[in-house]
Amino acid sequence: DLSGLTAFGKAMAASKTLTSIDFSDCKISSAGVNEISRFIPAMATVNSLTVDSTGDTQDEDGDWNNGGPKPYTLTTGEEQIDLSNENLGSADVALLTAWLQRPEVTATLNSLALGSNQIGDDAMIQLLDALKDVPLISLDTVKTCCGGPTCATLVDCVFMVTHLCVLLEDIPFSVAPPSAVTAAQT
Repeated sequence: DLSGLTAFGKAMAASKTLTSIDFSDCKISSAGVNEISRFIPAMATVNSLTVDSTGDTQDEDGDWNNGGPKPYTLTTGEEQIDLSNENLGSADVALLTAWLQRPEVTATLNSLALGSNQIGDDAMIQLLDALKDVPLISLDTVKTCCGGPTCATLVDCVFMVTHLCVLLEDIPFSVAPPSAVTAAQT
């Protein structure tokens, strides 16, 4: 039942003073993390959010295959987000994707590490679509269980950045009068 989390999400979104939220050790399911993701756009004052990862699975004896959920924190204003080896699942990536929609996050972000998480193509493609306008210097997607569809989207992202660089290189910078620059462009 997500009714309590939904009510809390509405209160978080309405708050004008809440700056930090810690959901670690609350045993929130993937569905619960998805519910939190819905409220991210309205959390204007929240600059730190901690949750437990949802990507690990349990064997038939109930033991965690990769050590269980791990707490991770998303913070605004960071240059690097390193979520490698955090047992992220698709719900965590949806949360990260929502977090990356915030201008105060993407304004400073230049590096994102997601390696060694069983993310898969569907979640990774949604994340990469959100990153198309973010000028990352480094993106780690090693061992994320992604294949061809992710590669195609990744090529589009890299092309967008390369294309932007090419366009900037093709602009004729000059101290010549504007009429000379206009003539050079035609």
